Amino acid sequence: MREQLRRYIREELMKAPDYDLQDDEELISGGLIDSLELVKLQLFIEEEFGLLIDDTDMTVDTANSVDAIIRLIEQAQ
Repeated sequence: MREQLRRYIREELMKAPDYDLQDDEELISGGLIDSLELVKLQLFIEEEFGLLIDDTDMTVDTANSVDAIIRLIEQAQ
């Protein structure tokens, strides 16, 4: 799951498949993705993992790194 998420972020959102994305790297506040891409990421999680994450749970504060997104996914399971 972690690698699928990392790959999607690099390839589809960042358009940088060779970027060495770290699990604790700040995605939004670090300027790697923006709020529109956060919505795309939420849709990817719903489609790929069959999990519904509430819009209010998917924010800059709660989904700013791969680690944080994994925590959200685990809570939704």
